[in-house]
Amino acid sequence: MSVECSTKATVATGGGPARVSGKLVSANYFQVFGVKPQIGRAFARDEDQPGADQVVVLSQAFWQTQFAGDPGVLNRDLVLDGEPHRVIGVLPAGSFDRDEAVFWKPLIFAPDQLNRGQHWLNPIGRLRSGVSIEQARAKMTVLRASLNDFIYQKDWGFAVDPFGQMLVGDTLRRSIYLAFGAVLMVLLIACANVANLALAKGTTRRKEMALRAALGASRGRLIAQLLTESLVLCLLGGAAGVALGALLLRAAAPLVAASLPFTTDLRTDLRVLGFAAAAVMAVLLLTGLLPSLRTSFGKLLNALNQAARGSSGSNAMVRRTIVIAEVAASVVLICGAALLFKSLAKLQQIDAGVRIDHVITMSADLPAGTYPSPATATRF
Repeated sequence: MSVECSTKATVATGGGPARVSGKLVSANYFQVFGVKPQIGRAFARDEDQPGADQVVVLSQAFWQTQFAGDPGVLNRDLVLDGEPHRVIGVLPAGSFDRDEAVFWKPLIFAPDQLNRGQHWLNPIGRLRSGVSIEQARAKMTVLRASLNDFIYQKDWGFAVDPFGQMLVGDTLRRSIYLAFGAVLMVLLIACANVANLALAKGTTRRKEMALRAALGASRGRLIAQLLTESLVLCLLGGAAGVALGALLLRAAAPLVAASLPFTTDLRTDLRVLGFAAAAVMAVLLLTGLLPSLRTSFGKLLNALNQAARGSSGSNAMVRRTIVIAEVAASVVLICGAALLFKSLAKLQQIDAGVRIDHVITMSADLPAGTYPSPATATRF
C-alpha cells in the first residue's frame, strides 16, 4: 500500500522559470507499481521521514527535455520552489511519461497533518498473488466497520475496483465497444463481398475441380486446395492491415494521448499480432469455407459434360442470401452512424447554463516555503 498527492513546483528552465506538476509519494510508491528506475534508484525506506534529505525522481521525458538525457544527472541538484533537491533516479520511458507529473518526491508529513481529518491523499494498493478482488472487498468491509468511530460521513465506504477499470471508466469503455462493433460490422460486410466473389469464381471452376477429381483427387484434397488459396489472400490482407494499422496508430497517438489514461501504451505488440492472426483465421472460415464446400459439392464428373456457364440454382440462392445479409448489415451501420451524428449535433446545441465565450479563468499555486501562512498568501 502506498499514498500519493499531486503538487506543483517552479523550476528554472532554459527559457526561464516554469510551473511543472509533480507528486508527493510514500517511499514504497514505485515498489507498489513494480517499476525500477532506468538509471539511479528509487526512494529508500527512510527518505519519507522528517529530517531526511530532499531527493527527487524524474520522468524520462523531463530528463530528456531538462537535462538533454545526460547520464550524469544523478546526484545533481534540481531547484524546486527555490529549494535544491538531489536527483537520485530517472524512470524508464513508458506509462509515467504520459502522467501529468514530471517529478516525484517523498511525502513527509508535518506534525499538524498527522490526524484523521486529512482527506487529500490517494491510497494505491496492489493485491498479493493469489488474492482476488472479492477477497479484498471482504477485508475492506471488515476494516470499514472497525473505523466507524473515526469516519465523519457514516455513509462513506470503501470501493475495491481494478486499476484498469478505474482509469478507463464506463463512458470510455462503452465508446471502445461501440467502435469495435462498428469495425466488426464493416469486416463482416467485407467478408460477405469476398465470399460472394469466391462463390461466383467457384462456379466457373467446376470443370477444373471435376477434372482434378477424375485424376484421383479426393474431395478433402479439393477443399484443402481452395482453402489454401483463400488463406494466401487472407494472409496478404492481414499483413497489409497490420502494417496500415501500425502507421495510423503512430500518426494518431499524439492526437488522442490527452484523452486516454496515462498508463495506456499505444503500440503494436504480440497481443495485437495474435488478435490479427485470429481475425485472419476467422475471415478465412467466413470467406473460404462456404465457397470451397459449394465448389466441391455435388457430382463433379457431370460438370465435364456441360458448359460451365452461369450459376446453378442453389449457388444463386446462396449468393442472393449473402447479398441480402450484406445490405441489411450496411443499413444497420449507416443508421447507427446517422444517429450518432445526430446525437453529437444535439450535444453541441445544449445550453451550458453559464457564459463561456470571452471568459478566462486562472489560478495561482503559491510555494509553501515562500508563503507559509494564509496571511502571506493574502498579501500576495
